[in-house]
Amino acid sequence: MLLTLDNKEYFVPQKWSQVSIESYQKLMQYVVDESDEFTKVITTIHALTKAPIEVLEKCKKSDIEKLSSAVSNLLNIKVNTTLNMLIEVNGIEYGFHPNLEEITFAEFVDLDNYLSDPWPNMHRIMAVLYRPVTKQNKKKYKIEDYDSTKCMKTADIFKEALSVATVNGASNFFLTIANEYLVVLQSSLSKKQKKMLKTTEIQKNNLITNGGGTELSTTSQMVS
Repeated sequence: MLLTLDNKEYFVPQKWSQVSIESYQKLMQYVVDESDEFTKVITTIHALTKAPIEVLEKCKKSDIEKLSSAVSNLLNIKVNTTLNMLIEVNGIEYGFHPNLEEITFAEFVDLDNYLSDPWPNMHRIMAVLYRPVTKQNKKKYKIEDYDSTKCMKTADIFKEALSVATVNGASNFFLTIANEYLVVLQSSLSKKQKKMLKTTEIQKNNLITNGGGTELSTTSQMVS
């Protein structure tokens, strides 16, 4: 659906596959802002159509009502939850991480950081999860090794090129796996912490029993 305002055409999305990450990020930002109803309507249309706010404010009331109706129809459509394992962006094939249980520590740290504020970082999260395919054999494939610098460049591309439909399917799958992984990780860390505390307690007891002279000697060295 095309909209002509001030002699310029703007695209009005009618399904989530036509809405980019960037547009949805703007939409989410405006939704949480405390503003009057009129401002929310204008900023929502702006986020989804990229029509300038100052142009929309000069529109006829009837035109804004039509746009508002189109946007409402979109917002009422259920977003895709199907994971696309392979996607193509600008002629490059990207594969979803084939084994999340084997992610590197660098991937884990970056994802953990981005997930502290998911939607503003969604293009970065997708760049970690989707990377260029290097080898493929039927349904099996390999992706590039993780490189945070390359992923930041990919994230800038994904921000405009990836749709909410693709993102939602991937994020739903990833967050389900991530939650399960965190439960296992926390359990594992809890066991390690208990073991470490037990070891520390043993060392402490040994110090009390045998280490008085050593502690005094260290203090003496520091004074001298």
